[in-house]
Amino acid sequence: YSELKDFPLGSGIASVNEQLYLVGADAGYIVIMNKNWKVQDFLKTRLAEPGHSALPVAAGFYATTVVQEGKGQSLLILGSGNEGKRLDKGYLVNLKSKENKELDLSVFYARLKATGIDVINITAAIVMDDKMLLCNSSDKNAKDNRLLVTSLEFWKKQADVSIAQIKIVVDDEKYFTKLAGLAYSYENDWLIVAASNRKLVSKSGNRAADEFFVGVVEDAYRKSDRKRLKLNEQFDLADTDEKFKGQEIKSISLQGDKSKKLKIHLVAGDHTGKRTLFKIRLKDDN
Repeated sequence: YSELKDFPLGSGIASVNEQLYLVGADAGYIVIMNKNWKVQDFLKTRLAEPGHSALPVAAGFYATTVVQEGKGQSLLILGSGNEGKRLDKGYLVNLKSKENKELDLSVFYARLKATGIDVINITAAIVMDDKMLLCNSSDKNAKDNRLLVTSLEFWKKQADVSIAQIKIVVDDEKYFTKLAGLAYSYENDWLIVAASNRKLVSKSGNRAADEFFVGVVEDAYRKSDRKRLKLNEQFDLADTDEKFKGQEIKSISLQGDKSKKLKIHLVAGDHTGKRTLFKIRLKDDN
């Protein structure tokens, strides 16, 4: 693990070609690291203005994943959609040319709202073969915590692209579950979900965070047309290592994808706003 110095809140993370890309929720640049977390480069985006490294308008860009564009790869960065027009946007950053373009996602987000989701807050995205999975997360309404299944390049056909919703089922339904991050292992067909269980305190109306965990859904692609997905395994991170105490997972990404053995990068934050990078190994001994 390693503390991220001077990095903004709500960071997205993606890994490709032995490199790690960190995108801050209010940053006008992308930090490029190697797999050992040594900073290699900084990439400015259209979120930045000359002379400024960060803009308030950019706050709310959490979901980050890698997509195929023609023969190359691009970083897809999605606005959360929870504050209207300023966050109904996305960005495609070509990893080779470093060029980036803005995406207008207003039609797609309006369709999400029309499905009955009260709070639109896209916090994670991942490609699963021929599907795009989005994570909608809400502190205000438990039912709004859903996986959304749509098509690749959904931004090109927003008016009629298919959208399905999946509820994630956890071990203890008494707890409020907030979804945070997604990763997918092609080698094992595992969907990795980062989330938190938050106990509702009825008298004061406050929510006390109880645990932050990583869960695994096996045979994930085959199950991706269901309305409910139950976690096959669920790991309380603070029980695994005390360094995770008080750390809320913000984003996750795979580094290695081997049979029954994964390396996972996690961006976490505490109540002071400090951000920390963690690396964990997930292994199936069965």
